Amino acid sequence: MTGAWLWLLFVLQGLSSAGARAQSADASADLLRETWAETMLAARALHTGEKTEPVSLGPWFATGYLPSSGFQESLFPESGVDLEVLDPSGKRLWTPHPEWIDGRVHDLPGSAGSHATYLFRTIHAAQSATVEASLGSDDGIEVFLRGAKILSRDVPRGAAPDQDRVALEIERGDNGLLLKIFNRGGGHGFYFSAGRDPLESVLRRIAQRFPRETAWWEKDTGNEGVAWLRGSKSVNLEKRIIERALQETGRHRAGLEREYAALVESGPSPDAPRWLALYARCAETRERYLTALVPARTIRIDALRRAIEDLSASFPEQYVRGPELLRKLEEQEKRLEEAAGADGGARDLSPEVLEDLLALQREALLASPLLDFDRLLLV
Repeated sequence: MTGAWLWLLFVLQGLSSAGARAQSADASADLLRETWAETMLAARALHTGEKTEPVSLGPWFATGYLPSSGFQESLFPESGVDLEVLDPSGKRLWTPHPEWIDGRVHDLPGSAGSHATYLFRTIHAAQSATVEASLGSDDGIEVFLRGAKILSRDVPRGAAPDQDRVALEIERGDNGLLLKIFNRGGGHGFYFSAGRDPLESVLRRIAQRFPRETAWWEKDTGNEGVAWLRGSKSVNLEKRIIERALQETGRHRAGLEREYAALVESGPSPDAPRWLALYARCAETRERYLTALVPARTIRIDALRRAIEDLSASFPEQYVRGPELLRKLEEQEKRLEEAAGADGGARDLSPEVLEDLLALQREALLASPLLDFDRLLLV
C-alpha cells in the first residue's frame, strides 16, 4: 500500500509541475500580440500598479570633456552639481542623456591629451536602502555619493562590467550620484548597473519577438522604458520619443509630422496603440534614412569634381550639365566646411548636409553617357 501511495503522489506532483509549466507558457503566449504596439500595451495592462522598486534611478547628465592635468585634479563638478548652470556663452554645462541605458558600456566624446568627463544622476528612494552597483571605466574612475567620495581608481583600462563594485548607501529622498571618468588618452567610456528591475525580464521577452522595435524603444526612452510598464495616464513619453525620432528622418519628416499633428489633435487615449505604432514607423524611417547616409560620409569631393570634369571633357555634347554640377558641388563643399566645425570631423555633419551631398553624387554620376544601356548582366 505504501508503494502505491508513493507512486500516486509522484504522478500528482508530475501533473502539478506540468500544469505550472503550461500556465507559465500560456501567460507568456497571452502577452504577445500581432504587433509590437499591441504587445507593449498588453504588457502594461498586465503590470499596471505593480509595486515600484524602493529605489528609482534618474537619467544621466554629463559635462563635456574637461582638460585635466591629471587624475588627482578636482574640477568644478566636485564642488557641487547645479544642472542649470550656464557657461559664459549662455550654454548649459550639463547635457541630459536619457539614451544611456544602464547595463551597457557607453563611449564618451573626447580629444587628444588627458581630460575628465563628469556624469551625474539623481537616485530617489522611498526608504533607506543599500544598492550594489557594478562599475566600469576607461580609464580611471571616482564615485561621489551625496558629495562624499566612495571610490577612487586610477587605472589604464577599457570599460567593462564589474571592474569595480560599490555598495551605495541610499538615504530616503533624493541622492546625488557623481562619477568622474578620467581619460589618459585615446577613447574613454563608462559602465554602470545597479540592481535589476523585475520588469526588465518582461521587456526582454518582448524583445525576443520584436527585437528592432524594442531596441528603438530602449534607445529613445532610456531608463524610463521599463517604468512605463507599471502604468501611465498620459502620453508624454510617447510624444517625446516620436518627436525625437522625427528629428532624424530628413525629407521624409513632413508626412510623418502631419500624421503626428493629426494624432495629437484627435487625442486618442494612452491605451490606444496608434501612439506606439506611429513611433515605430518614425523610428524605422529614421533607421533607414541614417543607414542610407552612411555612403555619404565616404564621398571624396576632389574625386567627384574630377569625375564631373572628365565627363564634361570626354562627352561635351551629351554631358552638358557639367558647369551646373560643378557650381552645385562648390556650394556643397562650402556647406561641408561650415557644418564640419573647427576640426573638420565628418561625425559632426548633419543628416541634411549628407543627404544633399549623396543626392548630388547620384545626379552627377548617373548622368554619364556611359550608362546609356537597357540591360545589365551581373556575374
